[in-house]
Amino acid sequence: MNEMIEKPKIIFMGTPEFAVPTLLALHEKFGLSAVVTVPDKPQGRGKKILPSPVKLKAVELGIPVLQPESLKDEDFIKN
Repeated sequence: MNEMIEKPKIIFMGTPEFAVPTLLALHEKFGLSAVVTVPDKPQGRGKKILPSPVKLKAVELGIPVLQPESLKDEDFIKN
């Protein structure tokens, strides 16, 4: 049989640095459709707006990033 096996569509949800190795492993093994992480926010003494470690890695890998204010946001849920 010559059936095409479709890869699963995976959306990764994470934010901190310790989530990055899991993101990488899933991306290498399956590919990721998108990444969901918190919105960029002020950090450090200068309160500079910075992205999460997961967002930085997703952008580097070319994975679409979603940053809803709330996971309960109706617009986010519909998409």
